[in-house]
Order: sequence, then structure tokens, then C-alpha cells
Amino acid sequence: MKVLVLIFLTMVVFISSFGCNQPTETKAITIIYPHLVSPYNGSTNISTEPLFKWTNSAHKIQLSLFPSFNNVIYSADISGNQYQMPSHVLQNGVTYYWRVGLISGNSTFWSPETYFFSTAAGN
Repeated sequence: MKVLVLIFLTMVVFISSFGCNQPTETKAITIIYPHLVSPYNGSTNISTEPLFKWTNSAHKIQLSLFPSFNNVIYSADISGNQYQMPSHVLQNGVTYYWRVGLISGNSTFWSPETYFFSTAAGN
């Protein structure tokens, strides 16, 4: 009987010391959203290879022909706070909407604002 009591007490101490009966610990995270800087909202005559800039850091950039982004025409994985658009992606005389996003875990936190700009008319 003493052996069973000793085994039981040993198991209780073991379980308690490793926190099996403790509530799940959660940690709050702070998301610092990127804010768009340039091309400025509503800009016109922008090059087809603009340098995009924003505050803080971002992991994705997206461009669309619609502010809803239901049809993304360009998406890239990025880092830092600026991105040079490669050549032959954008067309002259078109209005584009753009945003950047910060990835945390399985979620993407998009910039709170969406900017638009128009490229210069072509020849």
C-alpha cells in the first residue's frame, strides 16, 4: 500500500511540476502596420518602374486594377520598406491600386490604406 501511495504522490508531483494542469498560455503580439508613402495617393504621370516606399517593414506587395483587390495583377514577396518595380510589368496610361502587407504567423496584415496612381501615357 505504501508503494502505491508513493507512486501516486510521485505522479502528482511530476504532473504539477510540468504544468499539465495549467491553462494554456497566450501571448499578445503587437502589429505595426506599414503605411504607404509613395507613389503618393492619386499621383499621375508615374513611371512604369516606380519605387514604392512605405513606413515600417512589409513582406508582400500587391497591385490591382481595382481597389477591392479581387483581381491582383502583381504580387511579390519583399522585405524592408521599399520595392523597385521591375520593367515590363506595368503599362502606360493605366491606373493601379497598391498595398503592402506584414506577415505574422498565418495572417497577412495589409496596410490600412490603399493608394492609387496612374502611369504616364505612352507614345
